[in-house]
Amino acid sequence: MLVMLVMLAAFAAGCAGQSKDSGSTSRRVVPLPLQSFARQWATDLNLPGGDRVASVHVRDETIFVYTSKGFVTALSRADGHFLYVNQVRGGTAGGIRPPVVLKEWVIIPTLTTLEVFDRNGYFEKSVKLNFAVSTDAVGSGESVYLAGNRESSGRAAALDLTQKYVPARWELLMPRGASAAPALVGDAVYFAGKDGNVYAVAGQNRAPIWEGLPNSLFHTDAPIVADLWGDESGVYVAAGDTRLYCLNRDTGVRRWQYFAGRPLTRGPVGTAQMVYLPLKEGVAVFDKSNGDYDRKPKWIARGTSHFLAEDDTYSYLRRGTSIVAYERSTGLQKFTARRNDLAAFGTNIGKDGIVYAATTGGQVIAIRPVLKPGEMGEVVLNSIASESIGG
Repeated sequence: MLVMLVMLAAFAAGCAGQSKDSGSTSRRVVPLPLQSFARQWATDLNLPGGDRVASVHVRDETIFVYTSKGFVTALSRADGHFLYVNQVRGGTAGGIRPPVVLKEWVIIPTLTTLEVFDRNGYFEKSVKLNFAVSTDAVGSGESVYLAGNRESSGRAAALDLTQKYVPARWELLMPRGASAAPALVGDAVYFAGKDGNVYAVAGQNRAPIWEGLPNSLFHTDAPIVADLWGDESGVYVAAGDTRLYCLNRDTGVRRWQYFAGRPLTRGPVGTAQMVYLPLKEGVAVFDKSNGDYDRKPKWIARGTSHFLAEDDTYSYLRRGTSIVAYERSTGLQKFTARRNDLAAFGTNIGKDGIVYAATTGGQVIAIRPVLKPGEMGEVVLNSIASESIGG
């Protein structure tokens, strides 16, 4: 069970702007080189011996940092201010899934429970599940949606956090189970299974949405293991049949598709205008609204692995322990941050271009690109300008 810990002085010592930055090129406020990366804030978690940062999650106005020993630290997104820390007793980061932030609660899914906290980090209750959780979760209002395994089959479930004893509002049978996180758009929730099917149902009562399709579902020709993505432009499905599908979220009809040539095992990330799809060779970037039915990437950032952030001009992608800036319109690689101790990165789908990252030792950094001459600040990452093609 997750419990709220006292804000120990060792953690409080990691307040923003007062940490040692091992990768800093300057600890003084100086004029910043154009096309470089600067520190917005940095917070040291001062982790206990043997612990290390495992993952970083960006949620609304909070940055959540998971460690290998099961600590969950919440920081203010605006300035890195320390908010609270919780721990999974006897657990590790591998046994807890990314947080779901609702209006009143923060939910931390474990293998068999939902650990419920208020927005200030105080523990409220543990919701026991009757299946083993196999996907990340999404949620809104008072509901959480995820999938898991029970006995010999899978279950997709809507869990009502206001129910005292039986939290499941409904369940949906998924014969071969699921490992793909669902997508939630408005009141519609979309699940994908290892049977190759995509299910679209109303979150309130499980009523099928895609009634015009056979069996009210969209079928692919191979298992779907990659997380779904959904927004107003459609539902994005990366499938084992080598295709990325963009589906009409109301009808399930294909809007466009991309043939990758090999099974897709990682899901896309969508922003206001773009879709970023991890491939073996790098991240492929698609224009949401412009292109043929059989769509081609605008460009591919070869050697990169994750989308991190974007602004009006650049996309920021992960390459190993580095951050690489690509011109969004052309795919030209413009500048690269060189640092060898950044081990965990969050995903920021906003438009401010801020990258949230952490070292294994527990320093969490908000990194901003320097795009205007004359800006002042602390340079935290050596940058190398480049004009090479991104893909």
